Amino acid sequence: MPLPVRLLSAVVVSYRSAALAVRCVSTLRADAARAGVPLEVVVVDNSAEPGERALLGALPGVRYLPLDTNAGYAGGLVRGASEAKGEVLLLANPDLVFAPGSLAPLLEALSIPGAGAAGPRFTWDEEGHWLLPPLWVPSLRRELAKALALSRLGLRSPLLRDWRALALSHWEAREPTPVHGLVGALLAVPRGVWDRVGPFDARYPLYFEDTDWSVRAVRAGWKLLLVPRSRVVHDHGGSTGQESEASAARWVASEEMFRSLHLSLLGRTLGRVAAALLPPSSRPELPIARPPVRLEWREAGRALLELTTMPEGVPAAGRFVDGRSFDLTGPDWERLPAGDLFLRVTDRASGAVLARAAFRKETGS
Repeated sequence: MPLPVRLLSAVVVSYRSAALAVRCVSTLRADAARAGVPLEVVVVDNSAEPGERALLGALPGVRYLPLDTNAGYAGGLVRGASEAKGEVLLLANPDLVFAPGSLAPLLEALSIPGAGAAGPRFTWDEEGHWLLPPLWVPSLRRELAKALALSRLGLRSPLLRDWRALALSHWEAREPTPVHGLVGALLAVPRGVWDRVGPFDARYPLYFEDTDWSVRAVRAGWKLLLVPRSRVVHDHGGSTGQESEASAARWVASEEMFRSLHLSLLGRTLGRVAAALLPPSSRPELPIARPPVRLEWREAGRALLELTTMPEGVPAAGRFVDGRSFDLTGPDWERLPAGDLFLRVTDRASGAVLARAAFRKETGS
C-alpha cells in the first residue's frame, strides 16, 4: 500500500565521496520504488573537484548542487533543504546502503502523534550483526563520568553503566521508541518540524550538528523516534576517514561548541575543574595486532561484544554473541579503522566484564 507522502525529498551531502553517494542514491531509489513513495533527490557536493563533479553531475534525475567551498555537513544540508520541494525531508550521509524495506517503516513512524523526526537502526554490515552506536548526548553527569574514566583513578563504572543502559535500550528495541537524540547520518523530518525547530546549525564544522538539533527538537516538545524495523547500513567513517587528523580536529571544535551552547556556565566550569583535578592517565603504546584477534571467556550464555576507538570505552559499536569465543577477522577486520582499538565482552544479563582486549591496527593491514 503506498504511503501517504506526496513527495519525499532526499538531501545527500557528499565530500569526496562520489562513488559512495552514487551507491546510496541507487539503493534509496530502489527502496522508494518498492514503497511506492514519490522521491526527489538533491545531491550537495562539498568537494569542488572535477572528478567528483563529473560523477555526481551525471546522475540522472538528480538535482545536483556543486558548492565552490566546503560548507560542512550541516551547511550542505541547509543548502539542499532550501532547494527541496517535498513535505518530508530525508537528510542523508553519502555512505549509506538502504536495505530492502527500510524506508516504509521510517515514514510510517512520522504518523505517530508528536513525532518530530525518525531514524533507522544503523548497522555496520549488510547482515545486520554489528549495531552502530546510538547518539551520546553530552551532559554534566556524563562529562564528569568521562573525566573519572580517563583519569589516573580509572573509575569507569559510572560511565559504562550509563552507556550500557542507553545502548541496550536502542539495540534491543523492537517498536518505534522515543529517544533523546538521533544520529544525523539519516533523519526523516517533516518540513513543518524542520521549519519550527530550525535547520542544522552550519557553524558546526563537522560532528555534533545532529546532537545540537536533537536537543533543540526535544526542548521544543517533539518526539524523536528510533525505528528498529528500518535498517540502514552505514559505512561508518567511509566519507570522513580519508582525513583522520582533520576529522579529529573538527570533532574537538564541534564538541566544544556544543558545550558552550548547551551546557550551563556552571556545568562547563565544573567540567574544567574536574579535568584539572583528575589529570588523564598516560596511554601506553598498544601492541600491533593482525587478524585474527581472538577473544575467549569462560562463562556461557548471551554476551555483548563492544568495539570502540575511545579509550574511555564509549561510544561503541555492539554485537550480540553466543558461545565463549569470538574471532575478529575477515570483513569485520577490514571494516576497522587504523589506530587504537578497544574491545570488551560483557554478560548480557549481569553486565559483568568477561574479556577485554586493546590493540593497534596499522594502516593497510
